[in-house]
Amino acid sequence: MKNLLILISLLISVSVNATVLEPFGFTMGMGLAEVTIEKDFGNNIYQLTPTNPSTEFSKYEGIISPTEGLCKITAVTNYIITAENGAELRSQYSDLKKMITAKHGKPSNHYDFLNSKKRKDKATTWMVGLEKKERRLQTFWNIGSAIISLKAEGISKDNGRILIIYEFENFEDCKQITVQKNLTVL
Repeated sequence: MKNLLILISLLISVSVNATVLEPFGFTMGMGLAEVTIEKDFGNNIYQLTPTNPSTEFSKYEGIISPTEGLCKITAVTNYIITAENGAELRSQYSDLKKMITAKHGKPSNHYDFLNSKKRKDKATTWMVGLEKKERRLQTFWNIGSAIISLKAEGISKDNGRILIIYEFENFEDCKQITVQKNLTVL
């Protein structure tokens, strides 16, 4: 009986403390009628207006399946002008990483590397490596079955941007529906 009470209290504690992802006012499963659409890109991809925007991001895109609803949100910063060593981009990335970590806990994975088969690691080539996808700066948080990803992208040797991607728990089902939809067209 004592073990049963401990198990019940543990389950209640887990369900009460479970993190509900509501990035920028969006929630998993929201339908088209529940969001403000700025642009329809086709294939269930939309540019959206958030109800709770962040000053850090200027563009928000979502995947909204007709059956699963909202399953993925991508928020994108304005272009960040930076030195060739990426100092400003990395600083803003670090600030966002700290904010996400404060809210969702320690990241599951963090990648910051230059592909060893590519150019030698020099501070002045940091942005060029990021632009050419030879360098990777990305962090992941696993929140239950959902995934949060923070990613830096190089646009040019002195320009980049940061993306934060929320894949909700229904993302795999959403992806499967899109694959099946594309197969029926063949």
